Amino acid sequence: MDLQFSKSSDQQHQIKLESSFIYAEWTQQIAYAGMTAGVEVGTLCVGDGAPVKITAKSEKGKTLGKTEGMIIRNKFRGTVDIPASAKTNEMIFFEASLPEHGLKGDSFKIVVMPEIKISGLQWGADVARRGDFVSVKADIRNAIDDTDALITIYEYDADGAHDRVIEIPTRVKSEKIDILWEYQYTEDTDDIATDEDMGKFGGAYRFPEYLFTVKIGETEIGKKQESGLLKFKDQIDLVVTFNDGTPLSNRKFKIDLPNGASENGTLDDDGRAHFDDMPPGPYKLTILEE
Repeated sequence: MDLQFSKSSDQQHQIKLESSFIYAEWTQQIAYAGMTAGVEVGTLCVGDGAPVKITAKSEKGKTLGKTEGMIIRNKFRGTVDIPASAKTNEMIFFEASLPEHGLKGDSFKIVVMPEIKISGLQWGADVARRGDFVSVKADIRNAIDDTDALITIYEYDADGAHDRVIEIPTRVKSEKIDILWEYQYTEDTDDIATDEDMGKFGGAYRFPEYLFTVKIGETEIGKKQESGLLKFKDQIDLVVTFNDGTPLSNRKFKIDLPNGASENGTLDDDGRAHFDDMPPGPYKLTILEE
């Protein structure tokens, strides 16, 4: 856009900026019948809130799907449904229009592939401990080898506000996804709410649990816990000494655990004790009277 100024620098200039259409792009290189496909539109000098309409079409001009939205900061990003009836190997494109500005543009063409069926989401174990490698598996029917996929692991929240832990890009091989994830709990277990804490609000202690989703293109499967929940169990290592570092040997003790249960034991000659598969969270140690 050429701008011309004819006044001196100490005077006001009034310039009319013309809106223009910059690009229309698919956000993926392949569309899948029966799934959604991502679209993006870029503009110049178009105000926030301007309506935009998207129409996906076959190479022969048949309308396949529509969506609409609004321009924000000269960009629109959304999805359009590709019908299951779309023909395999057909080339498709989309038209983008901004009716209030009289602007239009077409995207490049991408090929339609058969509908991908994502199923069989499964953890390789029911329980994870620090440093464990847990397999993450899914069946991806109709996907060709090296199809890009994204695994997202979430910490489960009973209210549905799952916290994203990590995103892992991967690729489909032989219509399957099968990767290993090294489990690490990176937060402070002392921040986990105990059974007593939860009881104040009518709840109960929960082990930290995890689910995962699989995303191909703009389609994500797994938010309904299709993978099942992977439970985190921790360990407790006790080392008990006097102030001078002398071990408190062979003394009986009690541990009050965050889930409301308790464990009893006896320290060894070095004042040590170890427990596996414990509920993570803050605990209380009591040395019992002899």
